[in-house]
Amino acid sequence: MRLEFITIESPFYKAAVAIRIKLFFDKMTNNLVLIEDAFEAEGIHVVCIDDNEVVGTGRLHIEKNIGVISQMAIPSHYQNKGIGSRILKALIEKSKVLGATSIKLSAR
Repeated sequence: MRLEFITIESPFYKAAVAIRIKLFFDKMTNNLVLIEDAFEAEGIHVVCIDDNEVVGTGRLHIEKNIGVISQMAIPSHYQNKGIGSRILKALIEKSKVLGATSIKLSAR
């Protein structure tokens, strides 16, 4: 498994969005509106890839020197394998590189 930072133009982006919709917004008629919030296009996205399949995702954006980590999602059959921890650590490190002085986790 490997982590990769991606943009919304990446071929892995649609798979990451599909995971987020399934885990957070399934059966909601406005699920794409909820995904495509004010931070989506500018956000820093990371995915965990296993055998060319996205098995986890997370997003970071910076607000007034605060790194906001959100939209972390790992399908149930990939949970408890350390993927979430790896994604979280990568986003924390990226927020430090970008000059964040604190970090906020936006989670359910």
